[in-house]
Parts: sequence; C-alpha cells; structure tokens
Amino acid sequence: MKNLFIILFTFLFFGCSKEKNQPIEGSLTCKLNGTYWTGKIKGSNRGAKFGFVCQKLKIIDGKEVPWQDLGFGAVNKNVNTQRLYEANQLVNEHPDIASTYATFNTAQDDGDVVCDIYKLIEADSLTNYIRITKETGNYKEVWGEFSVNFVRTRGCTESTLPDTLRIRDGQFHVVLE
Repeated sequence: MKNLFIILFTFLFFGCSKEKNQPIEGSLTCKLNGTYWTGKIKGSNRGAKFGFVCQKLKIIDGKEVPWQDLGFGAVNKNVNTQRLYEANQLVNEHPDIASTYATFNTAQDDGDVVCDIYKLIEADSLTNYIRITKETGNYKEVWGEFSVNFVRTRGCTESTLPDTLRIRDGQFHVVLE
C-alpha cells in the first residue's frame, strides 16, 4: 500500500503540475541493465529542493503515452553527491525535510494503469546516488549524474523488465522555472 501511495504521488506531482512549473528543456540518458535508456523530462521547482521525472513514452493509437517513469525527488540544491533513499511519507507531509529519493515504475494498457512498481535497494549506498555537477542561475539550470538500483515489488502480466534494475552512467540536464 505504501508503494502505491508513493507511485500515485509521483504521477500526481509530476503528471499534473501546472504548465509554468514544467522545465523549458531537459534531457536524461542512462544504461538500464546495460541498455541505453532515455525519455522526456518533466520537473518542478520546490523551493530549497527540486524533483523531476523522466518518462519513456510509447505510441498507442497515434498518441505518446508514459510507459516507464524514472523519478528523483527532494534533491537538495547544492553541488554535491546525495545518497538516494526509498520515497516515504515525508515526501507529502514535510517535503523540506524528506530524504533525496528515486522511483521507477511502468504502465500498461493505454499508459494510465500502473504495471510494475520498483523499490530502491537502500542497502546499496555506494551505488545509489545523484550528483549535481553544475548549476547556473541559482539552480534554474542543473546538470548532474546518477546511479541507482531497484527491485520489483509488484508486477503485471504485460511486464517486460527484469526483477532487478541496475541503472548506470546516468546523466541529466534540466531547466527549472
């Protein structure tokens, strides 16, 4: 139930944010279990912290729909390496003190039904990180790198990804307004 709560929050927070909170541009690339992975970034500036989600899209009936989501939240605005944790209820209740977190999930049907839910493997503290390498304009534009491991906690019959995801060589650039 807790995982479903976090997934729903991620969809609502990133999927329904107002147009003025969307980044002007953004890019994210990584290797997911050794295979190149990229998508479209959405983001939101949240005061002292920020978050963004990268959506890999699938074309269904001529429309692009979110199919896989890789999200980062409660990222502190400082140039350093931040350990990643599993999202918890502080994300909603007290976002200013929430730990930096990562999420990954997939969709099914026409992109609006959750399929896979992945949980960050917190014990792997050396591999789970996000690092801001550069910023300009008081964090209006941010570059960085990341690495993270996930394990599937819920799946569906349409699932095509393995139980464990190893995301490496992650690079991102996001413009936040």
